[in-house]
Amino acid sequence: MKLVAAHAKKQKVYFLLIFALMIISLGQLPKIAFADTWSAETSGTGNTLNNVSCVGSNFCKAVGDGGKILSWNGSAWSTDTSGTGNVLYGVSCAGSNFCKAVGTGGTIVSWNGSAWSADISSTGNAGVPRKLEVM
Repeated sequence: MKLVAAHAKKQKVYFLLIFALMIISLGQLPKIAFADTWSAETSGTGNTLNNVSCVGSNFCKAVGDGGKILSWNGSAWSTDTSGTGNVLYGVSCAGSNFCKAVGTGGTIVSWNGSAWSADISSTGNAGVPRKLEVM
């Protein structure tokens, strides 16, 4: 019986030690954000931009009114050809070779790493998708 009680006491001490180390380490976790401050970027477009998706500091896609799609390469924005004049409300990128953007009239366009192309949508004008998540 004493052996079991000693073992249980030892387990409690280990648990408390591990718990204390976890609490201490919480104050030393790295910051999740890439920077401490935000700064304005010039997009080069007069179109309203509605959404942006980034897979890293050197690859982002932004979408907006008039079918506008912009690409970020880590230092500047450039314009992509979307193939649509419809408002694009959402974009999501799983990587630099795969993005989807959605907008009015059931618009769906896909990025393959070099160009945007239209996808077939069965929604038509039934609704305006405003959020998209590609996994």
